[in-house]
Amino acid sequence: MRFRFKDVLKTVMISLGLLVAILITAITMLVVFGNPDDPDAILLLVGICFIPIFITTMITINKYLLRKNGLGWDALGFVPLKKKQLLNLAWQVPLCWFLILLTEIIFLALLFGDSKNIPDAHGSAQIMEFTPFIFIMVFLTVAIFTPILEEIIFRGGLLQALKNKFNTPVGVIGSSLLFMIVHGIPLIMPALFVMGLSFSYLYQKHKSIYAPIILHIFINGINVIAVNIMF
Repeated sequence: MRFRFKDVLKTVMISLGLLVAILITAITMLVVFGNPDDPDAILLLVGICFIPIFITTMITINKYLLRKNGLGWDALGFVPLKKKQLLNLAWQVPLCWFLILLTEIIFLALLFGDSKNIPDAHGSAQIMEFTPFIFIMVFLTVAIFTPILEEIIFRGGLLQALKNKFNTPVGVIGSSLLFMIVHGIPLIMPALFVMGLSFSYLYQKHKSIYAPIILHIFINGINVIAVNIMF
């Protein structure tokens, strides 16, 4: 027995509800006991909040998506990668990252024409100045925990549910579109869609969720490091 799309949707909705409750509690505590104007305090809050968010989301997935259908974590793709697969990922991951980066460069070139017309991101640099401790918190949150959760939801859950209900192309395109829409950042939407396709390709190719997780960690890790260096 496999899980259905409504099982995934229910799991996501419960997870989002818990996420909102945790964030509201944390923000209230920051306003009452801390300084909401301090960028470091905000980043630290996000890092600390992600621990209960990660735990509650994993518990929700296990209860409402897996145990409900009599499944184990392997149903989401938690299948160990073999040595040959890891060797293939050594070139597939950089290649996918290059294609995603190329997509974004082409999109920005078509949209703005000249690099001088691209909006300046340095206006938000203040919140990007990481102390070593904050950098570690941000890196763990953005580059480790977030890729794991997103790949479980979008590839392990949504892609499989859509694939079981319709077919593989619908699963791949549908989960990639949802991945793009949920992130909701207009300037990088084409890159987000190609990211979704890349994650889906690796998931289908290697039959293991560890493959897209590795690529996702690679991309997010580079982004966090680049932001820390640039700003």
